[in-house]
Amino acid sequence: MIEPERLVAWTLGELEPREAEAIRDALARDPVLAAQAARVRGTLEALGRAPALDAAFAVADGPKTALKSLAPRPASMLWRELVGLASRAVASLSFDSAASGPALAGFRGQHDSRRLIYETEGGAALDLKIDPAPGRADEVTVLGQVLGPDPAQTIHYSPSGADEGGSAPVDDSGFFEFTTRAGDTALLVRFKDSAMLVPRVTLSH
Repeated sequence: MIEPERLVAWTLGELEPREAEAIRDALARDPVLAAQAARVRGTLEALGRAPALDAAFAVADGPKTALKSLAPRPASMLWRELVGLASRAVASLSFDSAASGPALAGFRGQHDSRRLIYETEGGAALDLKIDPAPGRADEVTVLGQVLGPDPAQTIHYSPSGADEGGSAPVDDSGFFEFTTRAGDTALLVRFKDSAMLVPRVTLSH
């Protein structure tokens, strides 16, 4: 069994290479713990890659709370908090039209557009339709919808390597639209008291 102190240190990237390798070997033998660790580490790494979203993460139950709560406390308690926050907030890819068959519900008939669907364990979903931006070879237009138990307010986006990102309002039906640079991007949907994070999505047609 991996001690919570070492697991937290590995997740935060604080172990020496040899120790980190030992943790990876141990995680390979425990798929459930490995999945938890990957989700938590992905959340924290996304925050480091997307500084333009800092203010947006500072919401109740949002991933930023995990970083702000790293005050001294039992490592086992900290690990449970990190896992809980990441599980509620981080969305996982459930559908990619580039690797799948016929389109699912929503945006039907748009066979020339790329579709991506992300879902959280809390029941929220993010449905994206990606098209080339007219007249802009290096940009894409994203039309999407947020589905879930609570109304969404805003979606924030931060292209990888960019100093600044952007945001778009989400209407009462959950729809939004924005144009941004093609490539890897972090996305954050803000609800009233929570957030949904896609740490890394490749926005390409």
